[in-house]
Order: sequence, then structure tokens, then C-alpha cells
Amino acid sequence: MSPQSADNKPRETKHIATISLGVMGAGFLATLPFAPHTAGAFLQSGFEAGLVGGLADWFAVTALFRHPLGIPIPHTALLPNNRAQLTNAVVNAVEENLLGKESIALRIGQMRLVEMMLAKAEEALQSEGAREAVGNACRYALERLPVEKTAAFAAQQVRRAAGEINPEAAIALVVDQVLTHGYEEPAFDFLIDRAERWAVRADTRHMLGEIAEGVIQGIEMNGLMQFAKNAFLGFMSGERLGALLQNALLDNLAAMRLNGHRNREALLGMIRQELTNMKENERLHAGIAAFVRELPDKLQLEERLEKLISGWRDRLLLELQDGRLLDDTIMPLLEEGIRKLRSDEATIHKLEEWLKMQITEFVERNHSKIGALVRENVDKMDNAMLTEFIENKVGKDLQWIRVNGAVCGFVIGLGLEGIRMLFG
Repeated sequence: MSPQSADNKPRETKHIATISLGVMGAGFLATLPFAPHTAGAFLQSGFEAGLVGGLADWFAVTALFRHPLGIPIPHTALLPNNRAQLTNAVVNAVEENLLGKESIALRIGQMRLVEMMLAKAEEALQSEGAREAVGNACRYALERLPVEKTAAFAAQQVRRAAGEINPEAAIALVVDQVLTHGYEEPAFDFLIDRAERWAVRADTRHMLGEIAEGVIQGIEMNGLMQFAKNAFLGFMSGERLGALLQNALLDNLAAMRLNGHRNREALLGMIRQELTNMKENERLHAGIAAFVRELPDKLQLEERLEKLISGWRDRLLLELQDGRLLDDTIMPLLEEGIRKLRSDEATIHKLEEWLKMQITEFVERNHSKIGALVRENVDKMDNAMLTEFIENKVGKDLQWIRVNGAVCGFVIGLGLEGIRMLFG
């Protein structure tokens, strides 16, 4: 029903009430000439009572809104004369009865708000409109991502984290992990392997021979010993000396590959001791701390992060444009997140309690504004506007009181006249 047709209803009812009153008056006048104890007199009693009832109810209804016939009769125009009391009554009714804090809180407590919201969200995600909305939101966020500020913030967090690193604890953790899992042994075997690769080379043999020959030649001897040294050097050339040393070195390296070999265990013991000593090496701690602090600057962290974030953003925008990112990642993640949340009763309960508490606190803080808003809207209307407003809202029913008064008066008048004629 349109507002205009709704506004016309009270007017139509008012016309009906006026017509009913006119009918009663006309009927009364038309039956005046009839003699007593006739059918005309019988009807006259009904019309007379209907006229009295209609006039009385017209007076009562009119007196609510204005002075009947403009005459300032006491206790009429009740609405304009008692406007303040009416406003207070309406405000109190709204605040205490219709929209009381307790009733609002009770109603909110009966609702499962989070479940309703999640169910609606899960249903909405299946629509093409939701897919488009999520895509637009992601595109908007990516296109307006402040790359420089994001990179600066990330670099700041990295620097802060680097500054909070405890070198002593970090070194102790690394050493303990190495010794607990025996990582020093594979590292030792790796060094043995590299040493063997170096020792087996021809240039290594040549270098070892030159070193040995030089050392022997550098020994100062006299007489017979000098003769013996020269004879030895004449027999053992640098190449032969290098081959002897190379073979000896390779044999020792091969022996140190064997678990339990004394040289292997001795070297591993030394390595473990040095690793343990690193925990107390303050110079090492200070050096690592300085290195960690300087590392972001040496890496030009901000510039690297800017390029990295910018590349990620461009790649995500391309995947978003062709739909892959939405269909393969974002929408499934949202749907899976909602499903998991709906199955998590504990989290749902916490969210329900939090949301209801927020709504209740909001109602507590702003409940008085409901009454203030009602009062403000009522105060905006002058007496004429307020009267017209109430007449339009409840006038239809009030006008039917007039109709009922006339009809009921007519029926009662007929009944009383019938009784009088029966016993008169």
C-alpha cells in the first residue's frame, strides 16, 4: 500500500462517520411526525439514540485533538494542551517498554549472531557477485599498496629483530645443535675429502718435494755429515721426496676416515673443544653482533625489499586479472576459513560472547539517545503537525468509534423502545 493511499484511509473513515451521523439525524427528523406506538415512532427512538451516541462520540474524538466547533470547552483539545506529558509518555514507553535495555539485551542473548553471519557469508561466497567483490577488494588493496612504506616498515622490523639477537645465546644454540646431532663428524669428513683431493694432485707432490728439499738443504752440517747430506740429496731428488710425502699424507688422511682411529679421535676432540670454547669467546660474540647490525646496510635491505614487494604485487595483479589467484587461492581460502570457523564451537562461543558484549555495551552507552531522538522528532512538529500526524496514524480507528457509537445507539434505542412498547 502506498503512503498516499494510507493517508487517505482516515479521511475516508471520517467521511463514513459523518455520513452515519447524518443518516441518524435525517432519520430522526423524518420520523418526528409519526404518532407514538407506531412503527415510525419505533424507528424514531433508534435514530434518536443513534444521533445522541454519534454526537457524543464525535465530541469525544474531536476533543482529543481540538476544541469542538472551536469553542474552548474545558478538558478539550487534550493533545495540544498536554503535549509535554504526551511526549514524556511516548519517550518513556519507547525507552522502558518497547525498546528497553533489558528487552534488547534479552533479545540479543537469544540470537546466535556469529553463526548467522557466517552462514550468510558462506552462502554469499558462492555467488558471482561475491567473487567479483572479493576480486575488486583485492585489486584495490594491491594497486594502492604503499611499496616504499611497506619496505621501510619491513626493514625496520628486520633491523629491530637483528638488534635484539643475543650473540652468546645464538652461538650456544648452534654449538649445542652441532654437538648433539654430531654434525662435526660429517664436516670433518668433508675436510678430509677436500684434503685428499688437494694431496693427490701432481702440483701438490711437486710443491711438497720442493719444500722438503729446501728444508734439507737449509740444514747446516760440517764434515762427514755435510758429505752424507749431499749424498742423500743426490740420491733423493725433490720429485722423490715429494712422492714419499704425498703417499704418507694420503695414507694418514685415509686412516683418519676410519672411526676410532687415534688421529681422527684426537682431531675431533680438538674440534669439539674449540666449538665449546666458542660459547665463552667474547670477542667472537662482539664480532657477530656487529656483523648482524651492519648486515642490513651491507645488503641494502630497503632497496632489495622494495624490488621484492613490487615484483610480488605485479605478479599478484596479473594472476588476479586472469582469475587464477581468485579461483585457486583466495576464494578457497575464504571458504575453508569459514568452514573451519563454523566447526570450531569454542571459538564461535568466544566470538558470540564478545560480539554480544560489544552490542550490549553500545546499547548501554547510547540507549538514552533513543528517547532523545524520539523527543527531538516530536519537538520538531508544532501542534498542528503533531495533531495531523496522530490523526493520520490512529484517526481511522478513532473515526470508527463515531460510526460504532451511532450504530450501537441506534440498535440500543430500538431495543429500549421495543421494551417500552412491550410493557407500556
